[in-house]
Amino acid sequence: MTDRQRPSTRRYLEVWRLYLVSQNLVLKKLEREMQAAHGLSLAEFDVLAHVSAAPDQRLRLGQLAEAVLFTTGGITRLLDRLCDAGLLVRERDPADRRVVYAVLTSKGNDHFQQASRSQLRGVVKHFGRQLTADDIDAVEAFLTRLVDSNLDPA
Repeated sequence: MTDRQRPSTRRYLEVWRLYLVSQNLVLKKLEREMQAAHGLSLAEFDVLAHVSAAPDQRLRLGQLAEAVLFTTGGITRLLDRLCDAGLLVRERDPADRRVVYAVLTSKGNDHFQQASRSQLRGVVKHFGRQLTADDIDAVEAFLTRLVDSNLDPA
């Protein structure tokens, strides 16, 4: 893209705001649906998704906090709720007692599988149905560039 083809700064801000508003609206709908159907917040669902996808359905707490973009304190409170609900348990590493894992229980796995189906329906309903066949490749390419260009910690 040449400089002459680049949108104005004002246009960037308009599209940025539209992106934020659309994301917020969709996330609010998904949050309400997840809470109503399964008693889970999207953050709790995200934790269950990461632990479910991990080898042996167990993930170190530090890795989990990094994956869901939480502080150590934030992930601890969230895990407390999931453990109290019987969806996860904490296990210490026998080789290094300082290491703690979040481990999915069978109840947690069942709950996650049901919630996953609801999540997929919600994503399709509130996001996917708005994408045409022509849109999806362009949106994917844009979002991939956006993620890749912001992976640098600087």
